[in-house]
Amino acid sequence: MSIKNCSDSPDALLSLIEEIKLGYQEPPEKKKRGRKSDFTELSFLLLAVVAVVTKTFSDAALHRLLLGDEPLLRALEFSRVPHRTRLGKRLKLLREAAEEQIAFLGKTILAEVAASENHSQVSATDGRMYQAIGPKWHKKHRIEGAIPIGLRNVDTESKWSKSGYRGWVQGYRLVLQTGGFS
Repeated sequence: MSIKNCSDSPDALLSLIEEIKLGYQEPPEKKKRGRKSDFTELSFLLLAVVAVVTKTFSDAALHRLLLGDEPLLRALEFSRVPHRTRLGKRLKLLREAAEEQIAFLGKTILAEVAASENHSQVSATDGRMYQAIGPKWHKKHRIEGAIPIGLRNVDTESKWSKSGYRGWVQGYRLVLQTGGFS
């Protein structure tokens, strides 16, 4: 699988969007009741990529971004700027579509990667911080081993850790490694 810059544009975000469009595989058609949507699933998947890259996660901020950037709107294949609340609702419903695209990409990679006799074909590692339930336990109190008076339901086993997109989180880190074998 060769990856190259598919755009003559100096804008790296537009180039990334074009590369993702090339890898997008149309899922099988599902019969849905009601009126056909004005906006495609691909457009919202691309908007989710823009949200992650630009670290713009609120629907109001994404709406302002789309209103002010006509080339981005065209690259995302929106016929018009969706309403702010529609952006938030559709982005929340993208999980299944994103999982399908990841599965399609995984199958494509497996088809293109030559397997050797003694190695797995694909391996991936990912980590995530999960916030502990209850109030925060300050570092100085944690070092002393003392729970302040009036602080209830403190998770004493949780740890502080820095997340790349959430900042400092008191909780637990889950690291998952997967391997694909044939």
